[in-house]
Amino acid sequence: MPHVVGRIKPKVKTKAKVIRDGKNITLTFTLGELPTDQRAFIPAKTEVSSDPLGLKIEDLSEENSRSGDPENGVLVVRVNNGSPAYGKLTQGDIITEIRSKGKRYAIKDAAYFESLFAEFSSGDILAIYASRNGGRFFVAITVE
Repeated sequence: MPHVVGRIKPKVKTKAKVIRDGKNITLTFTLGELPTDQRAFIPAKTEVSSDPLGLKIEDLSEENSRSGDPENGVLVVRVNNGSPAYGKLTQGDIITEIRSKGKRYAIKDAAYFESLFAEFSSGDILAIYASRNGGRFFVAITVE
């Protein structure tokens, strides 16, 4: 669904067919827009990363978080161009949870986040739960 919604411009009224309780229904909606992060923008650089998602992350701290941010998680500092996370996560997102193969991993800090990748193999699909400007969302990312 995200790839379909991504083709629609914000504030456009449109219809979508969905299945609810085994029945086809048509929903009419106006697409909203996630607000952009107002923290300082640092353009992503293409570089080799040992992280299989192409992320540079750091622990949340008083200096890099604000009121309304989750208490636990890691801050995305950079997303490498062309990486699996490119176009799905952005600088300033806070990753709070990963789900894969029926397991849930609550993200406590950067060391735990990085250690998790021993659990995953290339080709695994991860549901990354995150926060952006106080709004929660998730994206599916395939491990390289």
